[in-house]
Amino acid sequence: MACRRDSGHRSVTPATAVRFVRIPGPWCCALVLAIAAAPAPARAAFHLMKVVEVFGGTPASPSAQYVVLQMYSAGQTVVDNHAVTLYDAAGVPKHTFTFEANVSNGANQAKILVATPQAATFFSVTADLPMTASLLLPGGKACFDNIDCVAWGNYTGSSSGVGAPFNPDGGLLPGRAAIRRLDGATGSPTALEGSDDTDDSSNDFRFGDPAPRNNANVAGTVPASVCGNSVIEGLEQCDDGNTEEDGTCSADCRTAPPPLVFANSFED
Repeated sequence: MACRRDSGHRSVTPATAVRFVRIPGPWCCALVLAIAAAPAPARAAFHLMKVVEVFGGTPASPSAQYVVLQMYSAGQTVVDNHAVTLYDAAGVPKHTFTFEANVSNGANQAKILVATPQAATFFSVTADLPMTASLLLPGGKACFDNIDCVAWGNYTGSSSGVGAPFNPDGGLLPGRAAIRRLDGATGSPTALEGSDDTDDSSNDFRFGDPAPRNNANVAGTVPASVCGNSVIEGLEQCDDGNTEEDGTCSADCRTAPPPLVFANSFED
């Protein structure tokens, strides 16, 4: 629409005809200013987010799996109809879990928990989006839409956005979480920033203790365990009934040490 003072003369051709509406001068100016001041359409409020933690379960609860997303800018709450997709080692999508509503907490650094019912029970925390136990520990990939992905283990699919897989020789370890490093950017070493992501999973992730947190900012708790009681509990990976470094299970019941290999290739 164009507005102009009516001079009483119009000369248009059909091909270039423009519809003029007679609006008094002051009102026309006000209308133009109002249109100019109208806010531009908002950018999609879900894309400033990263996959920051992947947990593949623990021997005490193998199906207690989860994926954590984290915002690195405020207002990233419009996740309705967006999804987390899990892939196998060849890069073939296996399971997709779609949000059916937005989340309410849009604070910068807020997290979103996608977890199995077993993980919700194990860590005593409510998931923002339920999933089934579909993470493949030897190798695979997890993606939030086409926004961000992480690959691990013997993954051989497309390297776009993931680079080399994290822990290629072992994949996800039971009782341990793959956690995004926050020290890759020039800013805060404790806050997630977009530049923390180098699109190389082998560089961007490390192993750490699982720390699931949902969008309500409620942190999960790890069940208690007693190492040396011959019962695998909590995050224990083994428990041989003692706390000795005896070659079958470590003193903290977290790992079974690999055999020592000498220069002659014989194992101890």
